[in-house]
Amino acid sequence: MDGFEHRLMTCVEGLPIVSRKDAFVFATSALPELPARHHSHSLREHPEDKGFRVIGMFVCRTVRTWVSSGRTGGGGKDHLNQRDLVSARAFATRITL
Repeated sequence: MDGFEHRLMTCVEGLPIVSRKDAFVFATSALPELPARHHSHSLREHPEDKGFRVIGMFVCRTVRTWVSSGRTGGGGKDHLNQRDLVSARAFATRITL
C-alpha cells in the first residue's frame, strides 16, 4: 500500500479507535515524495481515521534495497545521511515542545 512495507501498513490499519489522542508519524521510505502524489499521506490518514490527532510527520528517504541490484543500485543510496539525522532530531524536538 502506497510504497510502505506491508507489515507497517497492517500495524497502522490495526490501530484502535481512540478519541483525539496525539500521535506522530516517523518513517523512512525508498520512494521520493512527488509533488503531485504524496505517498506518505496514508500514514497520516489511517491514524486520523481511528481518532488520532497527528501532530507531526517526518518521512525520510533511505536506500532502496528491494530491487535485484541490491544496496549498490536503486535510489536513495545517499540516504540516510547527516542532514537526514539533523532533520529527524529537529522534528523530534518540535513535537516534544
